[in-house]
Amino acid sequence: MLSHSCHKQRTLHHHQRHRIQPSTGHHIHSCRAAQQCTRKNSSLLGVCEAAAGAEQQPAGCVNRRQALQAAAGALLLLPPALSWPGAAVADEAAAGAAAGELQVYVNSQQQYKLSVPAGWDRRDKAGADVLFEDPGRRSTSVGVTVSPVRVASIEQFGDLEAVGQRLLDAERKKESTREAVLLASSSRRGSGGALLFDYEYSLDSTRGLKRILNTVTITGSKLYILNANFKCDKEAGCGPEEGGTIALLRQVAASFDAGASQ
Repeated sequence: MLSHSCHKQRTLHHHQRHRIQPSTGHHIHSCRAAQQCTRKNSSLLGVCEAAAGAEQQPAGCVNRRQALQAAAGALLLLPPALSWPGAAVADEAAAGAAAGELQVYVNSQQQYKLSVPAGWDRRDKAGADVLFEDPGRRSTSVGVTVSPVRVASIEQFGDLEAVGQRLLDAERKKESTREAVLLASSSRRGSGGALLFDYEYSLDSTRGLKRILNTVTITGSKLYILNANFKCDKEAGCGPEEGGTIALLRQVAASFDAGASQ
């Protein structure tokens, strides 16, 4: 449960317009206490740092050593990491951007930023530091979670392949998941020097077929995860006609950056 002061701040925010602000210096700050509510959501990478120093962790919390051990056996199952389709993404994203002007969202308190379509709605969701949805298609969304961790960088947690494996393992363990297949992965450096891992995979579940994009980094002892979702057509799947929206999500994911320079 959020603290009383955080509850008041979220209640006040609920009555404000749920639209993003243009990048004119208007930084949107989140309530620090809300970080405590997102600890369980950091389990995507098998981390529950709030209990890392305790002898007995809450149910569902896995420390770094346990996460590494759990991932070790499954690591051999991961196909060789594919290249992020750089030039193709740029071309497709240019077409996708035509769907709406991108504006920069900056959270200077949590030290991250990303570009999102100007017409998308900002929504409240438990566990998310911020969430944006396409008002014309609510199943298309981009969210960011921020959680405290005990390691200083993503390199100390794992490499591109190992972290990607944990993402897929987390999806495959869900009862609703039928299949999760990695399509592309790559790494890049942010403006402040933080190493970021980008992933794209298809997810077939009882809720339908989705295209998922994740960007993961650890900097300043904080775990940042960007998650972009697109629900494919029931009959055609994620065909060429859906390419513009997927390319737009790739552009949004590629814009994500975190660290002290934000």
